Amino acid sequence: GYNPYKSYMGIGADAESRAASEREHARRHRMVWIFSSVFCIGLFTVMSVNRWEHGKRSSGNFVDAYYNQVTQRWERATPGMMKDPLLCTLVHLKPTHMVHKAENAVVRNRRTKTKTADGLNVEDAYRKRNQGYR
Repeated sequence: GYNPYKSYMGIGADAESRAASEREHARRHRMVWIFSSVFCIGLFTVMSVNRWEHGKRSSGNFVDAYYNQVTQRWERATPGMMKDPLLCTLVHLKPTHMVHKAENAVVRNRRTKTKTADGLNVEDAYRKRNQGYR
């Protein structure tokens, strides 16, 4: 790159210019070491936290959970939440005793099949009408 302290064709390369050039070179060298060490420390921190969380998850004592504001409790995170960049910020590692377990035998209210005026299911009536029954 451009060095403002370098002489032009050997003119003006005195001791003062050389000292300033060496100071600038040392400052840049220090900055490279500082920035690279900060990067390495950050990388080590991220890797160690990931290893720690993976160990906690695999032991079974901790699970990924999010705080549901409607029910006001911690609930297990769905796999789809981890794929969304916004929703994955809401997921935290929590102990299993703090997380609400959803009941597996949840019976959903199924809609009853719609009947026609003569009492047949709508699907059956449609099929019969297409086959020529009246």
